[in-house]
Amino acid sequence: EIGAGNGFFLAGMAKKYPERNWLGIEIRYKRVVQIAKKIKIIGAENARITRYDNWCLDDLFVENELSALYTNHPDPWPKKRQANKRILSTPFVNWAAYVMKSGAEWRIKTDFGTHIDTMLEVIKDLPFTVVGVSRDAHKNGFPWDKEEDLTTNYERKFIERNLPIHALRLVRN
Repeated sequence: EIGAGNGFFLAGMAKKYPERNWLGIEIRYKRVVQIAKKIKIIGAENARITRYDNWCLDDLFVENELSALYTNHPDPWPKKRQANKRILSTPFVNWAAYVMKSGAEWRIKTDFGTHIDTMLEVIKDLPFTVVGVSRDAHKNGFPWDKEEDLTTNYERKFIERNLPIHALRLVRN
């Protein structure tokens, strides 16, 4: 999971799927410590958290290494002048295309619809297939089986305010 936040999703998915290995990437030190404690408390031997800058992930992974990628509610950076700070952008998507195995799935949840628009544009010339898009996943359904997922804390906040959650499911060709 890129941007593991408070670790609720990472720890929850590690517990739900103990046969899979899970890695969370988070830049904020206090959050990394918080997540490590959550992982330890639930006894998830299949989960790890690392403090790392998501713009430097090519230091950590090699070609065709990842079986899945989850990006949950990345920072929106809503102002036009901030667009270059958005993680869901051409450089990051190029990196993902390189490190994801053929058939690997990328699930994106966001409260910022521009992220989905950007992704749909950026992947046009890359080896990704759009499996599904939802502009209001809690009303219209997710492009994946919701039972295979967890509701994040950010997601819960938007549900409470009756705001849409956008979802995109991609598969690496």
